[in-house]
Amino acid sequence: MERNGIENHGVELIVTQVGAPTLVRPYEETENGFYFLSNLDQNIAVIVRTIYCFKSEGKGNETAVEVIRDALSRVLVYYYPAAGRLAISPEGKLIVDCNGNGVVFVEAEANCAIEDIGDNTKPDPVTLGKLVYDTPGAQNILEIPPVVVQVTKFKCGGFVLGLGMNHCLFDGIAAMEFVKSWSEIARGSPVQRPPFLDRTILTAREPPVVDFDHHEFAEIEDVSDSGDLNKKQEKKRRNCLPFVLLLAGRPPPPKTRSRQRRRDLWLHDVRSALGIRMASEDAIS
Repeated sequence: MERNGIENHGVELIVTQVGAPTLVRPYEETENGFYFLSNLDQNIAVIVRTIYCFKSEGKGNETAVEVIRDALSRVLVYYYPAAGRLAISPEGKLIVDCNGNGVVFVEAEANCAIEDIGDNTKPDPVTLGKLVYDTPGAQNILEIPPVVVQVTKFKCGGFVLGLGMNHCLFDGIAAMEFVKSWSEIARGSPVQRPPFLDRTILTAREPPVVDFDHHEFAEIEDVSDSGDLNKKQEKKRRNCLPFVLLLAGRPPPPKTRSRQRRRDLWLHDVRSALGIRMASEDAIS
């Protein structure tokens, strides 16, 4: 058995695991095979930990663990991928192997009342880590079951339901729908809203097909005269050379191409007179 000590508001919370973790499988035979995860599901494959506190004025929750375990087995018939394990597809993407291995279930006991652990709406990471089972020795996300459950009973008669759920299967809304359906079965009521599990509707089309005209990505036709303006500016720049020569106090270069050497020397004099550095003759000519 495992004992974890946490101190909150002067009370040291000690959580003791009762027995070894067990696997809760679906109550009935469910579909097997590989369960598709969309590209949206692939983005956030992390374990999200949450706790649900159930207070009690007195004793009366002695059978809570058994009721929760039995209801979990029955709700997994609807949410059968949660009883599987993550795997890698031939395409190198996450999928769920619906092998029915089951959800990890842990029973634990605390040495104090729920009120002694402080504000339950903002649990600190240490407290959260003790009330939600952590898979020991897991090296990567594939070695962690998609759903783990820990039920911790407190001295006051209340209990805390700690869940670790992989976000690739359950976002916030889906997780609450799962818990809601679970609680309905625990109360002996039918599931009001069975889940829609077919995620293949989010499959990317092969080959890709664009059905919607995205105007924001359309190439805009250049109807301006910016090209002509640039040509005019270039012409003006070249026509400014005589003005530069006047400022430098130097004669213009000879027009004959046969005296290239003299022209090069003249350009050197112009650069020196202006005190500027030019990478090439084209910079001013």
